[in-house]
Amino acid sequence: MKDFPSYGKTHQSRLERKAPSGRLRANFKAIVVWSLLFLVALYFVRQRVEFLRAERRVKQLMLVKQDLLADLLPLKLEEAYLTQTARIEESAEPLGLYPAAEWQKLSPIAPEPTASEEP
Repeated sequence: MKDFPSYGKTHQSRLERKAPSGRLRANFKAIVVWSLLFLVALYFVRQRVEFLRAERRVKQLMLVKQDLLADLLPLKLEEAYLTQTARIEESAEPLGLYPAAEWQKLSPIAPEPTASEEP
């Protein structure tokens, strides 16, 4: 501590002991402020990294989904076509197409035997 003479109207000219300038306290405050700023910045950087990772995972999953849908589309079209038996019957009858003999018992497409065809 340094001794400084105090000059003022109320004080007489005498030496007064003054507190140090607070250099340690200022350094401590600066360290605390910078460490808090660093922690906040670290938190935001961590959030950004997690967001980018999640975004990358979502893009990969979307690509997988598109691939699966592209693979399933022909199968869905085939299923839709094959499950519409009325449509198949309508298109097969004029052509004279009927299922094989072993399938005629199970298939509703098989023609009903007419009186002229019966033995």
